[in-house]
Amino acid sequence: MHRQILRLALLVLVVAVTLSACPGPAGPDLVPAKAPGNPTFCETDGAGNLLLYVQNQGDAEASSSEVEVKFLNVRPGYSPVVRATGGTGPLKAGETSASVISAGIPEGCFNPDCDFVITVDIVNEVKETNEQNNSVQGACIG
Repeated sequence: MHRQILRLALLVLVVAVTLSACPGPAGPDLVPAKAPGNPTFCETDGAGNLLLYVQNQGDAEASSSEVEVKFLNVRPGYSPVVRATGGTGPLKAGETSASVISAGIPEGCFNPDCDFVITVDIVNEVKETNEQNNSVQGACIG
């Protein structure tokens, strides 16, 4: 009787270990990325543009997608949403966009700081393994 219980317990353990070792579904996973060497998401080109980077942290290639920046606390009369120019282009697994995507910072954003939310794959063009990590909040200190 004890041997049967021991065998059953061992079988349950083997099944549990096997299931936990099975990888999840493969696919791309796009996230906003910081510029190399920059600890924040505020990277500007000196001409009034916020520079954006996108990383594919998934394990499959991602097709092109669009990026959007919503600037917060913008003065009345200025549009807070900027669809970034450029788009990501295809990104291999683990790759960060090499081409810089830029979004014009609206006049009046620095009040005193310029807060924003970056959202990658804004129109859900890419079927990702995680759709919940596409946005990040950042700020440029004024």
